[in-house]
Amino acid sequence: MRKILSLLFAFICLFLFAVTFNNSHLEQISEWFQLKGQSVKGYWVYANKVDGSYKTVEAVGEGSFCVDDVARVVLLYSEAYEQTKDESYLKLSEDASLFVRAMQAEDGEFYNFAFADGTVNEYGVTSKKSTSWWALRAFWALSKLASITKDTEIIEAAQKAYRAISQNPPQVGDQLSIYLLALCEYDNVEDVRPVINQVAQELLQFQKQSGVFKHFFSVYRNRFTWHGWGNRYAEALIEAYKKLGTKEYLDAALKSIKVQSVILCSSGFLYAIENRVQPFPELSYAVEPIVVSCVKAYEETLDDRYALMAAIAGSWYFGGNRLGEKMYGDNGEGYDGLEYMHVNKNAGAESTVCALRSVLYLNKLPRQMRELCFNGPRLATEGLVILEVEGADVGISDVILKVGDYAAGAAYEFHNKARFKWPDFSDEGNYMAMLSGNFSKTKITLRSGDSIISAQVDGEGVFELGEITLNQKVILTLNGQGVVDQLILMPVCLGISTEFDGGKSVVYCFKDHEEFVQGLNVVETCLFKREEKGTAKTIEISWIQQEKYCLLDIRDLFNCNGIASPADPGNFDNLGGIVGAYLPDDEVTEGIQMVKGIPFDLEISGFDNLRAAGQTLLLPETLNVDKIHLLAAANHGDYDVALLLGDQSEVVTIEDWCKDTKDLSFEYRYTASGLRQYIPCGIEVYSLNVAKTIEKLVLPKNLNVHIFAITLELK
Repeated sequence: MRKILSLLFAFICLFLFAVTFNNSHLEQISEWFQLKGQSVKGYWVYANKVDGSYKTVEAVGEGSFCVDDVARVVLLYSEAYEQTKDESYLKLSEDASLFVRAMQAEDGEFYNFAFADGTVNEYGVTSKKSTSWWALRAFWALSKLASITKDTEIIEAAQKAYRAISQNPPQVGDQLSIYLLALCEYDNVEDVRPVINQVAQELLQFQKQSGVFKHFFSVYRNRFTWHGWGNRYAEALIEAYKKLGTKEYLDAALKSIKVQSVILCSSGFLYAIENRVQPFPELSYAVEPIVVSCVKAYEETLDDRYALMAAIAGSWYFGGNRLGEKMYGDNGEGYDGLEYMHVNKNAGAESTVCALRSVLYLNKLPRQMRELCFNGPRLATEGLVILEVEGADVGISDVILKVGDYAAGAAYEFHNKARFKWPDFSDEGNYMAMLSGNFSKTKITLRSGDSIISAQVDGEGVFELGEITLNQKVILTLNGQGVVDQLILMPVCLGISTEFDGGKSVVYCFKDHEEFVQGLNVVETCLFKREEKGTAKTIEISWIQQEKYCLLDIRDLFNCNGIASPADPGNFDNLGGIVGAYLPDDEVTEGIQMVKGIPFDLEISGFDNLRAAGQTLLLPETLNVDKIHLLAAANHGDYDVALLLGDQSEVVTIEDWCKDTKDLSFEYRYTASGLRQYIPCGIEVYSLNVAKTIEKLVLPKNLNVHIFAITLELK
């Protein structure tokens, strides 16, 4: 009886604080269709959220379904079957494999995209027959499924894929890691351990051995390039270790996991490091490789540090991210991206599969780690600091603002000597400094107080400058010529704190530092503090009376230039940079304008709207108000926001500025580069029936909502 109770207790503990592996949304975006004379099952590439529900969408010019995504589905359901022994998952994996196998050519290579009418995209650069990404992923998925089912047709498809890829193996690191993962599964079909060893040895050559990003893996051998969405190196080497027992592979994987997991969890899941550091968007398929590799590292070593990092990384899906927003929906949606100030709640196949695979692996963690992860912890972090140079004070330096393919959409071109100053740098401490841009024989000097470093750079990319202690004022001086984009600062010690279970902190130090040793440290206290947002502004306002209307003067709160011209550009939609898209100022007049029969007081020159941040408007006297009219718009989607009137809350949905026809409509908008983009955009009137006396208004708290004018209609 005692043994039965113990087993029952263990079973209950396993499912305490578990998150359901909910494949409802994934199956909702699947579709059976006819392909090459047979019925196959695809999963739509995109699923866009429109008016509260999801609409499947094809990739324009590419296709409706792709091997790259459906192979992920095959792998996901195969792993779900292995973990749960639920036969329905195995059936779903076999169903999805029909599409993958139908897209295989006679020579074993794969096409990628097919349309819902059964047409195969045979010539597109992302679809043509090859042994590229989609073929590697298909090989991995089919090998996994073949090892489970022993089905001869699936085995034959995996064998054909192996023969094709082995004749033209990948030459770059990220694809090589997928190949290694596939080989480790294929070894259950055919002995390929010598090839596993050969590929694993080759993959080790892509691991960076020095510098700030030491132990990261690179796409290329000759220049450091890293993508969050191709970051499966550690998982691949762990699987190679499990097959061969070669400790060198496990050690390399663990070194990578230790530094990467802390940098990414503290700084955000970076999109890419190429010629610059690209922080956004943060993607589900950049989070999942870290989660899975941390879980696998924990399973191999039983080192609780890896379980903790898996839980912290996985908490990204449950609110443990910079915006505190859930990235895993109630029906198992994996949202497409976390941007600077908003969530892209579209949920295509790739993002959803990666979210579900993360959940599958997170449920293997010990109960306490699952509790930390799934409760959406409030994390305090100290990570990478990126200073965009276009946000610096350039004084009288002879520089030219360049708009285009830069980190935040802009950079500065300089000739001879240029000086950039950040007078109010708040993140004081010791940093390893880097600079991104394209330079021609340029001397760089970085100074802060008594601390100074210098370097000579030539070429394009991210250049390491050295270690420096920074205080309130940071000054960057360049002498040469080129284009400068970012000053990138990596703390010598960085990490994450959570208040869970009395407080825990994970710290990674690049060298021995005060009480921490070089490498990964875990301490039972909160070392880092959350940055609390400042108090929203409260101002007394005046108004212009027009019959029964009071037109509020809110100019003192304006902080955004959404209506402008290329001669003096604005920025309506890019809060993370100084340039963005904006409305043309030659299609609207400043002053009192009638919109939808209601008078509004419009400002056009300079700042012309406010981003809603909970500002409080104090009226000089109490007014008996029948209606409140807002002239407003939102960027990057629709938002349900609340306007507070005393103890009364009025909820209104502010729609995206380029959705449908607006009450104040514009024929086109300007892009950040000043080009006209002929899509209908504008500003809408939102009227709220309040019928009460008002002495103050508290605006919504959502920086993606812009208010251009407010008019009160009196009783």
